[in-house]
Amino acid sequence: MQHKVATAVRQYNNLIQSDCLEPFGMVISHDITVMELLEEIMGDDSETITFFCMNLDFGKGYYPGCLTENGEDIDISTPDKLYDLLIEDQKKRVKKGDNFDENC
Repeated sequence: MQHKVATAVRQYNNLIQSDCLEPFGMVISHDITVMELLEEIMGDDSETITFFCMNLDFGKGYYPGCLTENGEDIDISTPDKLYDLLIEDQKKRVKKGDNFDENC
């Protein structure tokens, strides 16, 4: 995971440097890079962060049933609820032994 995070940070740094030459592409490229970085750090393999930001307009477009698991509604109507979901997913993976990093 540390390698993937380092790679994402390096890509982000490259984008920042290129912004000096091409500032109009900055907003779009940075949004995507930041979401990818957050997904990697949070272990969000299902890209819920991107869904929350892009499809649900940071929760403003949330409606019951837009995200479900096993037929149960998952409420990600606010950043706090998204964060809680991601933390719960991490706890479940640690319990199962998935994605365990001895350096954490």
